[in-house]
Amino acid sequence: ATAKTKPGQLQYASAGNGTLNHLLGEMLNSMAGIQLQHVPYKGVAPAMNDVLGGQLPFVFASLPASLSHIKAGKLKALAVSSPRRSPALPDVPALAESVPGYAGTLWIGLFSPAGVPAEVFAKLNDAMGKTLAAKDLRDKLEQQGVELAAPTSPEQFAALLNEDIVRWAQIVKSSGAAID
Repeated sequence: ATAKTKPGQLQYASAGNGTLNHLLGEMLNSMAGIQLQHVPYKGVAPAMNDVLGGQLPFVFASLPASLSHIKAGKLKALAVSSPRRSPALPDVPALAESVPGYAGTLWIGLFSPAGVPAEVFAKLNDAMGKTLAAKDLRDKLEQQGVELAAPTSPEQFAALLNEDIVRWAQIVKSSGAAID
């Protein structure tokens, strides 16, 4: 509501131009019909420092980068960008609860050079699956706010990658976002 009454006056920090943090703000602008002003930083740490110091009202940042500040009471979580609430912050709404269809998540994938033999690729995929299934690793990641996805096949991962390329290309094009 504040952003709608003050177009272009409400600023948000991000880890830099063209980062997911930046594009999440641009997606919110587009989907909510608002005009937040982007303030890029050279990384999430300086962006977070300025928000913690009161220079800017909010930041788009990953849970691993912000969860300790939230738990310490130094930062208030307004919403998460995932399609549903985070298990790490179950009382914090997903933006999709206010802006239907809003969803933007950071994911990390394992890539290999093209042409890797199928048997080597299969071994890598199997080893990564076993590593991520280890309870101690899962527990550590979840304590940091990382939500592990269910294992996927290389084909499912390729489909996710292609889906995200299309989604983020539209946001980049409509917002004019660029990388420094």
